[in-house]
Amino acid sequence: MAEYTKQFAAIASSSDHKTKNEKYKELLTKFLNAGDGKGLKAFLDHMLEESTTLIISRTLLQAFAQSLPTLKSELHKELALYTLEKNSTQSGCF
Repeated sequence: MAEYTKQFAAIASSSDHKTKNEKYKELLTKFLNAGDGKGLKAFLDHMLEESTTLIISRTLLQAFAQSLPTLKSELHKELALYTLEKNSTQSGCF
């Protein structure tokens, strides 16, 4: 997970929202193309962190959700369940 943390930290350090958005999309595409379940889980975790602005996370979470059906069925199921679990803990805070 440390390798993912470094990648997210490098993107998050940028002050330009457009650049951040593009870099996050590139990283998401990289994880999707590789079928990298750990990377996709780390991506979701990072998008749900309070430090990630809603402007960025909203569009990227939508792209993440829309990409799930394109994955192999086992990975799709694993990530869908992980996403539901993460979102249910988030919604309990409100």
